[in-house]
Amino acid sequence: FKNDPDIVATFVKQAPDALQWLENLGVMFSKFPDGRLEAMHGGGTCRKRMHYCADLSGLEIMRTVRDEARNRANIKVLEFSPAVELILNEHGQCAGALLYNMETEEYLVARAKAVILATGGAGRLHVQGFMTTNHYGATADGIVLGYRAGVPLAFMHTVQYHPTGVVFPEQIEGWLITERFRSEGSDILNVHGEKFVNEREPRDVESARFIRECLDGKGVPTPTEKVGIWLDSPMLDILHGEGRVRTAFVGKWKVYDRLGIDISKAPMLVYPTLHYQ
Repeated sequence: FKNDPDIVATFVKQAPDALQWLENLGVMFSKFPDGRLEAMHGGGTCRKRMHYCADLSGLEIMRTVRDEARNRANIKVLEFSPAVELILNEHGQCAGALLYNMETEEYLVARAKAVILATGGAGRLHVQGFMTTNHYGATADGIVLGYRAGVPLAFMHTVQYHPTGVVFPEQIEGWLITERFRSEGSDILNVHGEKFVNEREPRDVESARFIRECLDGKGVPTPTEKVGIWLDSPMLDILHGEGRVRTAFVGKWKVYDRLGIDISKAPMLVYPTLHYQ
């Protein structure tokens, strides 16, 4: 794997502090009765080291951080006002950004001693026609802003495909199905009901096997003329007892239930989806 060793070291060493910070803000992590954080296997892991908030980790973290920002008097939140250009001073240093208010159609100048680009990835460009887990603003705008301001870009070729994105129903196409299903025992099956890959391979290996299986004609055709792979969610009720899917994966169960599908009785159709860039 290619990476910046210093960034990786910082990420790993500061992860426990970041987790504690999030919990102090109010993030409701899944815990055992004695208060210890629950953990699960992730793709490519040999130990359970991934913590989570039921099956809604991203939503729970963003909800908490968003509310914290809005409740702090010294933080001003401007909505519907994307940055369109970074402002440089006479020394070539970033001194703020030019914003465009989409409601009033006015331009605003936000001056700052420091600017953090946190615009997300480029999933909504749907490279090679792949669906994505990303929000609608993930169109690489931050990369372009930084490039025009002279910020060095790195690892532009790297894209992570999450192996289990919803491919049907099309209303939630691209939606991420957590690795926790596979961690708890859900099988990966082709159109013939055959297992063809270890459920907990690293994400790139898992995604590549999904794609290859479909290219070899062993994918499951969908009513929308696409192909996918079965994720055997009903297996969890067999392994862990009736009601496991509905209680442990309540977020996914509710969304599918609204679409007329009971994922404790019927498997999900998934396919690799653009996730991280």
